[in-house]
Amino acid sequence: MSEEQNLRRRLAAEPFDVFRRVPLLGRIMIAVRDEGVVLERIGVVERVERDGNMLFTMGKAHDSEIDIGRVSRTVVDYSSQMKGKVLPRIEFQDASEKIIFSVVGLEGAEPFDAGLKVFGGIGLPPLSKPAPDDEPAKLDAADAGMQPLRAAREAEAEITIEMRCPGVTQRWRGLVPEINPAMGFINIITSDFHLHLRGGHVKHWQRSAPAADGSVELMAVGANDLSLGLFLRGPSSAFGAA
Repeated sequence: MSEEQNLRRRLAAEPFDVFRRVPLLGRIMIAVRDEGVVLERIGVVERVERDGNMLFTMGKAHDSEIDIGRVSRTVVDYSSQMKGKVLPRIEFQDASEKIIFSVVGLEGAEPFDAGLKVFGGIGLPPLSKPAPDDEPAKLDAADAGMQPLRAAREAEAEITIEMRCPGVTQRWRGLVPEINPAMGFINIITSDFHLHLRGGHVKHWQRSAPAADGSVELMAVGANDLSLGLFLRGPSSAFGAA
């Protein structure tokens, strides 16, 4: 096996057996993404509960549901580095090898080695570098994706930001912190939560009727009037005029 293949391998284990060891990996980031939206939760997973194919992460920073039945294989990759520190990740992939979600280790390779050493693996070639984006992200001051987030921040309203993709749902709840536009993206960054939303990706928000408690849900809608999987929930007054 080459050194490059050592950096990336398919784990010889059932996806559930891999995921239930996530609490052993220390401080991690669970990343859910779909094209122009990335939602990341950061912290220690204290425990994992299972009900049939559904897994539930428990921890101060983690609140997600995972349909482990949709996961066909797991791949561990040690090739990413930041400031000289290895940031290993586990990719939970579907049958087409598309990543459903990733678990990134923020404490380096050692916890990953200890937590996953019980599993053998098959070496894989490194990932090819993605082609440069022909259309770099651009963010206008009046971007539709920004509007309800800015309104909720100005209203000092507690809201839920949720990402729903096939096989996984992940969320964060709190007061909207500072919104940082950069590199064509809307960015919300806290110690336990990151949201990165590509400029122009949201065409409009579809608002639900108010619930009995006065809350509403906003669904981000993109091109071709399709849901982007990004949802906001909170008091109807939090998001400005309907």
